[in-house]
Amino acid sequence: MKAALTDPELSKADVAVLFSVLDRLNAESGEAYPALTTIAADAKVDRGHVTRCIRRLCDRGYLDRESGSRTSSNRYRMGPACRCSPAPTGRCDVAPRGECEPAPTGRCTAAVEVGADSTSEVGAALHPEPAFKSNQLFEPAETVDDFSLARVTRDAMKAFNSSELVTANGGKLSTVTDQGIDTKRKWIQRSLKTSREIAKAMGLPGPSLEFWERYFVEVGTDAWKRGDGPYTGSHANWRPSFEYLTRPAVMLDVWERACQEDEAA
Repeated sequence: MKAALTDPELSKADVAVLFSVLDRLNAESGEAYPALTTIAADAKVDRGHVTRCIRRLCDRGYLDRESGSRTSSNRYRMGPACRCSPAPTGRCDVAPRGECEPAPTGRCTAAVEVGADSTSEVGAALHPEPAFKSNQLFEPAETVDDFSLARVTRDAMKAFNSSELVTANGGKLSTVTDQGIDTKRKWIQRSLKTSREIAKAMGLPGPSLEFWERYFVEVGTDAWKRGDGPYTGSHANWRPSFEYLTRPAVMLDVWERACQEDEAA
């Protein structure tokens, strides 16, 4: 898209996020519902950065967004700066109005540019260097010294036990103890990369005590995760635990929900 590619207010990551959303627009409804994790994987940027990119794209008129709920993704539509007249063979989904002219092949010239080689300026915008690979979020840390891992584990346990989630502070969840500390360190180690990336998105240097305190505050905004349920069937007697709340997938879910609430605010 010419306008987005030449817009000085947009970064390469913004453009990559834009094309990830546009690529998923339904041809009939003109709507898309990609999850933040999906967009992050497409654009090769971290999830926290995706929310900032989307906010900027909406502000610049390239996207229209309707915030979703806890159980549904945001709904996206093409913004006014991103619409154009039909090309000879049908609708153009990428160029802003006034910048779509028929090419000899009948394709929109802006759409041809979108397919440029990744070594070109356009390709570089669509394929920026990743801040991290999305699959790294679920990988255990390969090299973590015992002191660092011990510190992060201690901080996580301290933040959990001092939160309003646990019964001692009026919550519904059981406190975590030092018994089986080696197992608890393994729990934290498996989520270390996830917690580091979320901490980075929060503007923190790493999974510090402040990070865990803020994380468990966010957990407390989710009725299911704080122990209020409702729990039925096979989950009737189940309650979240420290182990559950420090799983990488659960942490990402908490973070995405917090990002969606920030967007809606």
